[in-house]
Amino acid sequence: RSSSEIAAMRQSIAVYLDPSFAPARMMLADAFGEQDRTEDAIAALHGVPANSPWGADARIEEAWLLDKIDKPAEALAAADQAMALSRRRDILVGAADLYRVNRNDKQAAALYDEVIAADIASGHPDWRVLFARASARNGLGDWKGAEADLLAALAVEPDRPEVQNFLGYGWVNRGEKVKEGMDLIQKAVDARPDQGYIVDSLGWAHYAIGEYLQAVEILERAAELSPSDPEIVDHLGDAYWRTGRETEAAFEWRRALELKPGPVREVVLRTKLDKGLPPASKANYANAQQGRP
Repeated sequence: RSSSEIAAMRQSIAVYLDPSFAPARMMLADAFGEQDRTEDAIAALHGVPANSPWGADARIEEAWLLDKIDKPAEALAAADQAMALSRRRDILVGAADLYRVNRNDKQAAALYDEVIAADIASGHPDWRVLFARASARNGLGDWKGAEADLLAALAVEPDRPEVQNFLGYGWVNRGEKVKEGMDLIQKAVDARPDQGYIVDSLGWAHYAIGEYLQAVEILERAAELSPSDPEIVDHLGDAYWRTGRETEAAFEWRRALELKPGPVREVVLRTKLDKGLPPASKANYANAQQGRP
């Protein structure tokens, strides 16, 4: 038997002997989670009552497990229950992250606001929460707010590749501080050359400023690193088209469709397969919503 199976057996016995013993239920859920027995883990957590000192922890963990099995409404309800029981920092961050990954950027940003205000008051700003709020703000169309968060995150952690990539790409994609943006993205690539999404940002930045041959070379590498990412494959198709490799471009766009992109990208891909790209002077990649922070 595996260690997680043995742990599950031990904690199951403990729960049987004392169903109200919350720590045993929490450990049992962890053991089930390691075995990919997600619904069993949820059931174990569901037995932790709201009035338990572990109540909020159980609800936020349950929320993420529900999200894992594609039950977002139930997941967010569990997160709300966790916050009703505790406004502890880790509970708020967990709930905010869950709202953000479910595209409710407004609620996520409001929760991050509360956490960041407390962090600043205590003199301990956290680059990770600033980065997360930047993502939520960017999703709301508030680039200036996102930019401020990213600059604040860099002030805390100046060599963080994720932040360099996000901020640098945002500048280049909007035609702002293009040289500084390219330099930041290059630093991120130098630090994480095996991360397809970061390499993709560099390739797409070259595409954005019209350096299509360089873009092809870099985007091919990004697609090798992350062959199942429809956004990267889509970007490579665009770069091929701009360099006259239209057959290869269509192949990549079809492949991106097969990778189940979101509905907005699917419409864009089908339009490109039908009509190709407009002349480069009229192309507006930002409005095509193809950028990646």
